[in-house]
Amino acid sequence: MKFSTLFPVFIAVLVCQVQADLITVAVNIILTIIRKNLERDEYVGLIPDVKFRFPDAVKDLAAGTLELKDVRLHGFKDAVKTLIATDGSDQKYSIQNVKIYFDVPQVSLEMQYDADLGFVDEIPIYGTGNIRLEISKLLLHLTTEVSISKTEWLKDTTVESLKLDFGFRHSSKSEITNFWRNDTASKFLSTVINILIELFSMWFNYERECINCIASEAIMKIANKILHPDKDIDPKFTCECLKDIFKGKYKLEDTIETLISNYNNNENITDIVTTIRQDVNLRRLYYNGADYILNVLGEKETLKEFGL
Repeated sequence: MKFSTLFPVFIAVLVCQVQADLITVAVNIILTIIRKNLERDEYVGLIPDVKFRFPDAVKDLAAGTLELKDVRLHGFKDAVKTLIATDGSDQKYSIQNVKIYFDVPQVSLEMQYDADLGFVDEIPIYGTGNIRLEISKLLLHLTTEVSISKTEWLKDTTVESLKLDFGFRHSSKSEITNFWRNDTASKFLSTVINILIELFSMWFNYERECINCIASEAIMKIANKILHPDKDIDPKFTCECLKDIFKGKYKLEDTIETLISNYNNNENITDIVTTIRQDVNLRRLYYNGADYILNVLGEKETLKEFGL
């Protein structure tokens, strides 16, 4: 075979390889920019300042305004980060194997609030202060395979597979300040928030494999729908845990009962009961809220059996 015949073939192969390399380089540049920005900034701004007012249509249930400012996510600067793309191309497609790993010691969502709200004319929520919600040992591992056409990058790109592994622990450092413009009420509510986060963390870790499976498939379906809005996406999920839920093998009330029985931080519960007993406003809020809930449920009794 003459060299003149081989030359066009050689050029075609070279162009394909260069295109594949360029795609890999482009993806890695984007990932590097993300990583550098996270390393440079103390926080990530999530949303602009917002002010919400309940409409008059629901004034019998809720009324008032809530303003949130400086909503920021802290902690990613100190994270152990891996963001990289490697190429596994064939003749037609550049197959980008993307890995995004975050291991973060502490993550906190922080904001300023200004609230003047009322619910069912019985439960007031007001104050101007700060809210901090914190978790620890955040783990976010995402591996995905993206197929990118070498000839039509944007028109023929598909997320072929995606696996998410997400986990976290509670930290007991969440707090709200100046709630009701009262230190006792703020400490009380901060204790409640920390208990709820701990219980949610326990539940999440019990169901972690199932949640991650559902999230992985959902993210992949959404990504492909964004890339190809004109194409139908299969709505079915293949996670085995969903089959147990639909067959009635999974019962949420059993999980909740297990969580409560395994929750052993009795000191926090004792602090809550003691605080309610000692503070007149908290006792009034407790009874108003409890009576409203019981009325909705059709119950006539109160919760005095709990010693409050």
